[in-house]
Amino acid sequence: MKKKSDPQTGTICPSCGKGKLTFKAGKRDLGPLLGLSEVTVENLSAPSCPTCGAILVSGEVLELVSLGIAGSMLSQAELEPIEVRFLRKLLEYTQADLAEHLGVDRATANRWEQEGGRLTGANSYALRSHVFMQLRDKAGALFAAAEKALKEHSAPRPTVPAYRTLDVERLRAA
Repeated sequence: MKKKSDPQTGTICPSCGKGKLTFKAGKRDLGPLLGLSEVTVENLSAPSCPTCGAILVSGEVLELVSLGIAGSMLSQAELEPIEVRFLRKLLEYTQADLAEHLGVDRATANRWEQEGGRLTGANSYALRSHVFMQLRDKAGALFAAAEKALKEHSAPRPTVPAYRTLDVERLRAA
């Protein structure tokens, strides 16, 4: 049986306008697309440009990966500023929205996203619990570990966060 090619293969790259898109599966770093430093997604089939390196990822896959990352973050007792920002943006909140929902000043929410410290204690628990409650229906099984961790007041922060390497096929199966 002949394998179907992706309809985007061979089209001009929308990012650089020079390269032609090729379709291949493998490991891809989606960190820059998600506002994180490094997120390797395995088994991801997506068109990419050999000229500029752009990767075209469907909204469905980005949402699935984002929810998987959030589930991993919610299991941690401490959050880095970049993780706080990621969770806020996943909720589609401004800093003022986040502050209002958590009952803090906007300046406090802004400080949580500034480099130099981790969000810990009651503020971390409040943020993680709020994100869990807002996204649990959409995330389903992807939040199972987060639910357990929140009930137990979370696990210690791992040296390398679990969301740094995700398998898109496992996320789809969850």
